Amino acid sequence: MEITPFRVSESDLAAMNQAHVGTMSDTEMDEFIDRHSIMYGRGEPHDYDYISLPPTWEQSTTSTPVSSVG
Repeated sequence: MEITPFRVSESDLAAMNQAHVGTMSDTEMDEFIDRHSIMYGRGEPHDYDYISLPPTWEQSTTSTPVSSVG
């Protein structure tokens, strides 16, 4: 998996279907990762255009446990 930085306008971002993993409860986060992660879960497809991670994950140099968008 590779995470690619990109730029998007605020209006386009607002129109995207988003999941903010860092704002989920521990239970919700575990369920999300178990369901959608291709590394740690079942890798089920999702319809999110943008997934944000907790800041500690974003700053990590290792791969994150959330499936790529798309």
